Amino acid sequence: MVKGERRRDIDLLKGLACAMMLVGHGFRIKLPELSHAGKVFLYIMDFSGPIFFLASGMNVITFLERNSHKTNFKMVQFYLLSAASLFFLGFAYNLNRFSLGFPDIFQCVALCTAIVFILLYLRIPSFWLIILALMASAVYWRWRMEITPGDEAFTSMGLIDRGLFCHFSLLPWVSFFLVGAVIYRVGTGMWEFVLGILFAAMFVGSFTMQPVFFEDHFQLMFRGVPYYVIQTTGGSGLLFLLARRFYHSPGKIPILSQIIQRFEYVGKESLLFLVSHWFILTIIHNLDRTMDPFLRAGLLLVFTFLALPFIAKARDFISNRPHYIAMMLSLLIFFFMITLVPLSAENRLVAHLLSYGASFSFAFVYPSLRSRIREFSTIKAPLRKVELSPTKATA
Repeated sequence: MVKGERRRDIDLLKGLACAMMLVGHGFRIKLPELSHAGKVFLYIMDFSGPIFFLASGMNVITFLERNSHKTNFKMVQFYLLSAASLFFLGFAYNLNRFSLGFPDIFQCVALCTAIVFILLYLRIPSFWLIILALMASAVYWRWRMEITPGDEAFTSMGLIDRGLFCHFSLLPWVSFFLVGAVIYRVGTGMWEFVLGILFAAMFVGSFTMQPVFFEDHFQLMFRGVPYYVIQTTGGSGLLFLLARRFYHSPGKIPILSQIIQRFEYVGKESLLFLVSHWFILTIIHNLDRTMDPFLRAGLLLVFTFLALPFIAKARDFISNRPHYIAMMLSLLIFFFMITLVPLSAENRLVAHLLSYGASFSFAFVYPSLRSRIREFSTIKAPLRKVELSPTKATA
């Protein structure tokens, strides 16, 4: 693959992570008393976040490869403005998830990719990226040891602690972004083999500690414990090394090729996917609240994968309208504000349904806003004046 091209293996695994995340959400929305098989199932699904974030760390490097040679492009300005836009607009998603008081996935991606971008732009060696990843995990683990499980942990937590330690905050997750960047940098050869041995040792060795299974809300909000980080880093790292080594195209079997291409498509449309799958899950769950969790998760996967291309086409169709960005931002603000009314009255169902107006507005506007930021960050070459000779001027 040519350096700087879009990596199909990254898109594929990012799409796989989205699908695993979706299935886990469909299963957990009304968690029953789980059998051993159910716990194994959720154990596998909980690898989704690390896979997604490792891929996001790799995407930072592919962006640098594509754009670092462009002398007319203010790369740093574009990347940091895009990350800031994602960070703040992503609160529309937080509103939908009732997580306004905590960082959620889009704040995590925006902040962590911005940090990785700055470190890579400054050409920090891979060794020091690993040291920073270990330091971030160590600080988090030290803090996590002192917190007592229970709902009072959330109410007593200050803004700084929430931003650093809780849910999709900085310290539990930035390590995955950094490791992803290192995996991409290592490339193939001897160091890839060494990294593979290390990941295999982490994954196998972690089973002497504790399996990755979180039974309650508290554990999910503070999941970055040692056994989770070690197991998922090892397993996800191995998956990426195998995909890079062996995956290059969807293959020649038509059905398999279509399935793989759909996963790649989901990886490219991950933002819209995350918003859409919650909307479809809300519909499925409210149609039948007693549905078997495996059936619910399966229906959610099928309907989301089928609906996503049509939702994306609708977004692309209306994005050509005049004043599209202003219109979508206005809708985002409007739905955000009116959602707060039933939310303050503790009418969560009405608030949840209204909040989709804000979250879909965010998912629809961000790609266009990012394109506008790219235009703003691109230096246009001045028009050169053509000097006419006296003969040509009077001809």
